[in-house]
Amino acid sequence: MIFKGRSTEAARILLAVAWSTEDMRQMFERYPEVMGADVTSQTNKENRPLFILAGKTADNETFTALAAFLPRQSRWVFDWLFRVAVPLLLPQDALDRVRLLMTDGDEKEYNPFVQVAEEFYPQAMHGLCVWHIINRGWKDNGITASGPEKDGPGPLILKAAKNWPFSWSRDVETDEEFNFSFRFFLAWMDKPEITSALTHAKVAKIKKFIIVSMLPLRGKWVRNAARNHCRCFGVRTTNHVEAENSVLKCHSLGTKPCHPLQKSVKVQLQLGASRFQTKRVNAASALTKTPTGRCIPGVHDTLTAYGAKLAVSEFDARTFYKVIKIS
Repeated sequence: MIFKGRSTEAARILLAVAWSTEDMRQMFERYPEVMGADVTSQTNKENRPLFILAGKTADNETFTALAAFLPRQSRWVFDWLFRVAVPLLLPQDALDRVRLLMTDGDEKEYNPFVQVAEEFYPQAMHGLCVWHIINRGWKDNGITASGPEKDGPGPLILKAAKNWPFSWSRDVETDEEFNFSFRFFLAWMDKPEITSALTHAKVAKIKKFIIVSMLPLRGKWVRNAARNHCRCFGVRTTNHVEAENSVLKCHSLGTKPCHPLQKSVKVQLQLGASRFQTKRVNAASALTKTPTGRCIPGVHDTLTAYGAKLAVSEFDARTFYKVIKIS
C-alpha cells in the first residue's frame, strides 16, 4: 500500500492511497495480458473516486489487480497512478507482458498511460471501450427516433446503424475489410429509403459522428492486425472492469457510500480475500471434475472448461463456411 499526501503547517492531508494484496499480485502475474482501468463512485463517505485496475483470466473470469482512492479525476492524479503507484505495487516483469489496456473515452485518464507506456508498459497497446464511444455518441448527438419516425421503419434502421460500427470492433480482421464495410455503410446511409425514414438531418448527424468522432480514434477500437496476433481474449469493452465495480458495490459484503475511507478499504480487502479463496476452491475442484456436455475428442484433458466450450463453438461454426477447392 502506498500513500500520496501533502503537509501544511496545520495538518497532513491524505491525497491518495493505492493498494494491491499478495493475492491480487499473484493473479496479475498469471494473467497480465489484458487489463482495464475505470473509476467508480459511491464507495466511501468522502465521495472520493475509486480507481480499479482489473484483468481477465483465460477462463473468462475477472479479478482486481490494484485499487486506489483518488482526490479527484485530474490528469496529474492518473499520471501519478500509471507512473508511480502501478510500477511500485505490481511486479515489473508482469507489467512487461501487458498487451492491452482498455479504458473509456476520458482523455485525462488514458493520456497519462499513453505517455509512460514505453517506459513502464513496453508491449502494451491502449484500447478504447467501443460501447462507451458509440452509446455516448448516440446520446450526446440526440440520435433517437422521434415523431413520425417511431411509427415507421425508423427505429429498426437506427438500430442497424448503431450495430454496424459495433461490428467493426468484432468482425473485421483487416484494413481492407474495414474499408469495404465503411464504404458500404456510407452508401447504405445515402439510400433514398433510409433518408426518407430518418430525415436528411439525422442521417447527417450519424455520418458526422462516425467520421469526426470515431474514425480519428480508429486504431484504438477497431479490431486490427495488431490485436489479432496478441493474447487479448477478444476484449472490446471495459465490461470486465464494470463487473468488478458491480461486485464491489452490490455484494452483501461490499462497500457502501456511508463507509469512512478506512472502513471502505478494509471491506474491500476482506471481500477480495473471500473471492480469491473461492477461486482457489473452484480451481482445485476443476482438476477432478468429470467433463460434462459435448467435447471435442482429445482436448478435454488439456483445456479448461471455458477453453473447451470455445473450441466446441468454433467447431460448430464451421457449418457456416463453404470450403471450395481450387484446382
